Amino acid sequence: GKNKNEYSIFGSLCHLDSPKYESCIRNTVQDHVDFHQEDGRETSDHLTSTSTATSPICIEVHLVGGYNDAKGASSEITNAIFALLKKLASELTPHVVFHVKTCVVCGLNDSINYRIDTSNSNSNCASPTLFSSPIMRGLAMDVNSGRIVLIKNVDSTLLGPKPTLRRARLWCNSYDSCSREVYMSTVHHRGQDLISIEPFPLKTFPDIHFYLKVPDDTLLKYTSTSPECEAENYCDEFRETARFLMSTNTEDIF
Repeated sequence: GKNKNEYSIFGSLCHLDSPKYESCIRNTVQDHVDFHQEDGRETSDHLTSTSTATSPICIEVHLVGGYNDAKGASSEITNAIFALLKKLASELTPHVVFHVKTCVVCGLNDSINYRIDTSNSNSNCASPTLFSSPIMRGLAMDVNSGRIVLIKNVDSTLLGPKPTLRRARLWCNSYDSCSREVYMSTVHHRGQDLISIEPFPLKTFPDIHFYLKVPDDTLLKYTSTSPECEAENYCDEFRETARFLMSTNTEDIF
């Protein structure tokens, strides 16, 4: 979102791999509302249907990712996002409007590819196997202008600090063990010029030794929801993360 004088940009970026992030998305929307409140547009702590804003707050929405995967996971997540945006728009009208400016998802982001099993001695006669994969895998935002750029891959120079530790967190803390509620970890907060990794228990996961011994195709089969679409360095990064978890104690980091 932009404040009313359009001199600063406030953007939120997140990766959604489940349709169960409603509370996180609601908190994100509230962050954008707070941004406008601090600019003098509103004075209440939370935007409600009784607010007295003279003009609506426009929140631009950019959705990128997902494809026509065989399990239908991308469609389920996309439908959940749009259903929630519709619900939020209804709850907050006329004070907040959502403007979907980018929508590169599901069939709009699907590419048909093929591969031939080279392990077969008669591979020259083998029929190709067709599979779908995403054309674009994410986006980047220029924080000075708010301009959005679609990307296929992230250059290693842009990964940020402690990439192995951050990957380890994904395997260790995917949900709250008490409430079983899926949540997103926030690594960057508005007003703080840093990336913060909250403490979490470093622990190995079941069958970790098995995963370190098996070949790439088996590793992909058991650890990825879309093995045919993973980056070429997926298996190397997975093994690096697994060894890190096996050799590092929580107190060594936090």
